[in-house]
Amino acid sequence: MATKQKMIEIKNFIDGEWCDEPTGRQVDLFNPSTGEVIGKVPMSLPATVDAATASAAAAYPGWRATSIGKRVEYLFAIHAAMGANSEKLAYAIAIDQGKHISEARGEVRRVMQLVETACGMPTLLRARPWT
Repeated sequence: MATKQKMIEIKNFIDGEWCDEPTGRQVDLFNPSTGEVIGKVPMSLPATVDAATASAAAAYPGWRATSIGKRVEYLFAIHAAMGANSEKLAYAIAIDQGKHISEARGEVRRVMQLVETACGMPTLLRARPWT
């Protein structure tokens, strides 16, 4: 028995918080396979984009000063979360991009492999066989 997809509500994420667009203007988000409206996406104003950009720029110096070890901890946490939620991620990809679920699962696995590679980069950089 098929279940009804709940409506997806997209929000902006600025300064560590999910934010509603002040205008409240939204456009429909469609499932490309069925044409069904599955959610709403905010129509962000230039001021909202500027706020997000300024927030990212302000966060950069702190991130730059973060040790490689701490950065890799975040990547391992992302990898673990992806593994724990791989089926949900695949389902979201299948709905959002109109892909077959097996193809979506393959994409999740591929991204997990990329994260694994990123986790190993500090070790590769230390070895530097080319110097």
